[in-house]
Amino acid sequence: GALPVIWRAQGVAVLLTAPLGIPALTRAHWTLWPAFSVLLLGMGGTAIAFIVMTSSAGKFGATRASSTTFLIPPVALFLGVLVRHERVALLSVIGGAICVLGAWLMARAQHDHAPPPTPAKGAA
Repeated sequence: GALPVIWRAQGVAVLLTAPLGIPALTRAHWTLWPAFSVLLLGMGGTAIAFIVMTSSAGKFGATRASSTTFLIPPVALFLGVLVRHERVALLSVIGGAICVLGAWLMARAQHDHAPPPTPAKGAA
């Protein structure tokens, strides 16, 4: 299945990148809340996203599943405004709208090229 492949890829990534961060650990100042936040972000924002993406790719195909990544920029803009009260440039809003349009077009193209449903047995 795809999930074991994702786990192995993540393991290799940790092994390859961990040595680059080890020198910074000696100078780091650790507090509970930021460490907890990074842990939740990694588990929620990355691990769950990879699992959902991998499962979607298996069910819907890679192209259609990857269209969900087009929604990340507009969601990030929305959360930045809502949670952090950030000011967003008009160009960023236009870019987010283009991302949503791209995801919609990909989903529509996949739907338009889907084979017609087969009639059920016994249907006239």
